[in-house]
Amino acid sequence: MRWRTSAADPKFRTGSGSRNGPKSLGLPQVGGGSRFRICGTSLIPVLGILLGAEAASADSFLAATPEAPGGYGAFLKQYVVKTDLAEPGFETRFDYAKLYGQADQIGIRNIFRKHFLDQLPSEIEPESRIAWALNAYNFFVIDLVMTHATAHEGELPASVKDLGEDVFTRDRFTIEGETYSLDSFERRFLFLDRDPQSGKVPARLDPRLHFALVCGAVGCPPLWPEPFRGRKLDEMLDTCVANALAGPRHLRAQGKTIHVSQLFSWYKTDFANHGGVVGFIKEFAPDGRKKSLFGGELMKPVVTDIEWDWGLNRP
Repeated sequence: MRWRTSAADPKFRTGSGSRNGPKSLGLPQVGGGSRFRICGTSLIPVLGILLGAEAASADSFLAATPEAPGGYGAFLKQYVVKTDLAEPGFETRFDYAKLYGQADQIGIRNIFRKHFLDQLPSEIEPESRIAWALNAYNFFVIDLVMTHATAHEGELPASVKDLGEDVFTRDRFTIEGETYSLDSFERRFLFLDRDPQSGKVPARLDPRLHFALVCGAVGCPPLWPEPFRGRKLDEMLDTCVANALAGPRHLRAQGKTIHVSQLFSWYKTDFANHGGVVGFIKEFAPDGRKKSLFGGELMKPVVTDIEWDWGLNRP
């Protein structure tokens, strides 16, 4: 289970400032010392085969930044399947089987993984660092599922939990000389290493991030179908939350009771700076949902009893 903690710190520095992580891709840098990179030409034919000529446009190849590798937007467009909700909004699934059927899916995953691990988060601007961490976490989960499928002749796990009891706690990723599990990665790069038992909620804690991270389960918020970008991160996080709260997996009403997902229970204190769970819902839920849920009443009881579906988020 993913136990999350805090929010991103503008003064973040990884470890003791070590630069002993994986070597860079050796691609040219753009600008005065920033790590915005242009994709190497060797990536173009690989993406062209994997994504198709239409999806893998020239813009996709030139869009590599610290936040996401070139072609990653086309990758998500190709394999994230959207289903519209009755109310404005949508759910998503990731088509792991379709990706497995591509000839060089291992090669493209290696390129994407290397890009995410190659970045120096201590040198990335705060908003772009958050976007990088969100994109990287969600890709790492996809990559773990695909690694399992590749090792089992295309057989997908029924649940992300089938990847092992330590799927979220096993150290897997080395960044700037330090090794992280999925859990410690999100704590370090998104949630300020906050001790969830401390009861203290930093003012900078952003609970919207919970609605952008996807652990591969159906119960998770929808996997966003485009890369997160620092320049429009605030708007994207607002949209992610509103979209998740538009659907019944995280918010619904029955009689005079509001039912919410276990996410609001696991991370209850994270919503304290927004007036608690009810205050957060009133602030970020779509207007139509807020009106139907609360109407003229100032308060309704909120119960965190929408069971989390741990099934794999596949179509």
